[in-house]
Amino acid sequence: MNSSIKAQPFLAAAELNPALLPAVVNASGDLVLLLDESGRLVEANEVARRSLARGVLEGAPSFTSIGDAQQRERATAAFAAARSGERARMFWRSPEDGAITWDLSLFPVAEATGDSIRVGVLGREWAASTSGGPKPERASELQIALNRTVRALEAGEIGVWEWDFVNGTFIWDSRMRALWALPDDVTPTYEVFREALNPADIERSDGALDLATNPARDGDYEVEYRVIGTKDGIERWILAQGRTSFENGRAIRMVGTARDVTERKQREAHVRFLMREIAHRSKNLLAVIQAMARQTAVTAGSAHDFEQIFSARLQALAASHDILMDEDWHGASIDELVRTQVGHYVDLIGTRIDPTGPDIMLKPEAAQNLGLALHELSTNAAKYGGLSNEDGHIEIRWDLKEDRFRITWQEIGGPPVSPPAREGFGHKVVTRIVTLALEGKVDLRFEPSGLVWTLDIPDKYVLTRGSSGRG
Repeated sequence: MNSSIKAQPFLAAAELNPALLPAVVNASGDLVLLLDESGRLVEANEVARRSLARGVLEGAPSFTSIGDAQQRERATAAFAAARSGERARMFWRSPEDGAITWDLSLFPVAEATGDSIRVGVLGREWAASTSGGPKPERASELQIALNRTVRALEAGEIGVWEWDFVNGTFIWDSRMRALWALPDDVTPTYEVFREALNPADIERSDGALDLATNPARDGDYEVEYRVIGTKDGIERWILAQGRTSFENGRAIRMVGTARDVTERKQREAHVRFLMREIAHRSKNLLAVIQAMARQTAVTAGSAHDFEQIFSARLQALAASHDILMDEDWHGASIDELVRTQVGHYVDLIGTRIDPTGPDIMLKPEAAQNLGLALHELSTNAAKYGGLSNEDGHIEIRWDLKEDRFRITWQEIGGPPVSPPAREGFGHKVVTRIVTLALEGKVDLRFEPSGLVWTLDIPDKYVLTRGSSGRG
């Protein structure tokens, strides 16, 4: 998108009235400067001497050394473009009070001998060049509006940039440099911009740029991409928006803003993850409920029995889900899971029910399946085992050793027990379903002293672990 404007020699002196040209230059109201090869002031018209710097330019080492770092960077790029034979444009603040912004055009000026190229500068006050010239009493209002805009950009942590397609120069403010984590000694260029993009986002960035620079469209530019900081290596999501200016059907400049939207993108990703988890867990939950309904219907002696048994199992499943919901579906405490699933017998904890083990958080799939097994064990204990008489009690122990989680349910002091004549749903839950779901091993024994059930699963189903015991 670059084009070169070759330097043109001065017109021969015979073609001009020597007394007329200075008068025209001084009367025009435009700022006119002539800089030498190093950027030092050679000539300045009356407008420049009166309005621009009141002597600052004469004492400066170079035009490119005046103002803050951003202004010096902008001036250096424009001066270099003019020295190379191109025309450059920049906005430049009055170096003394910053109250006036000038719209400057820098262009090459070749001496008659052709031995060297100097740089001419032509400028107008920015407000005057864009709105026909403000009245004196409007100057303060314009400055107030400008200050308000600057404060708004700062409050929103919004960076401002400009890309000149004619000479290829980039202008970035300090917030833009911070978004790219650009070192102080690096000048922003298209290559710097592009190299920082995540490779997966380059095609999207190029597509947005092509649309914005297409004269057949409206010139709007909006795209989100990831930037890997040049200096810190941190990846940030950036929302860039801008508008392209066209001349004679050709894109010449784009001005825009950029801001960090990493937090929003992370929230969106988390919401998508949760939606996928909800869909996945809903399907699993429906499958579990269907299996519970079928098995309960097979073993229930009547419709009333089915309702009672099925309702209890649904409540046990819901109790496990309540614990998971309280933890935002990250996991569930094994201690809380045990205490919840003993249901109506929670008041016996500490007397006839003794749960003991370290603080361990189980992942959701382990909590759901173990919760069902604990419900079936407690229901069976109340009907036939350690909670069916006045003397029995239950010890529940869990631990995490050698990359395995182990939990044991042991009934002591209840009526003599024996293996069931047939396998109901509860028996299948504690022996088959939980082992298949959690890649575990189950040991179920009917000892003379009472039932003993042990589940051993890999520690990948453990979310966190602690060292303190509970009892």
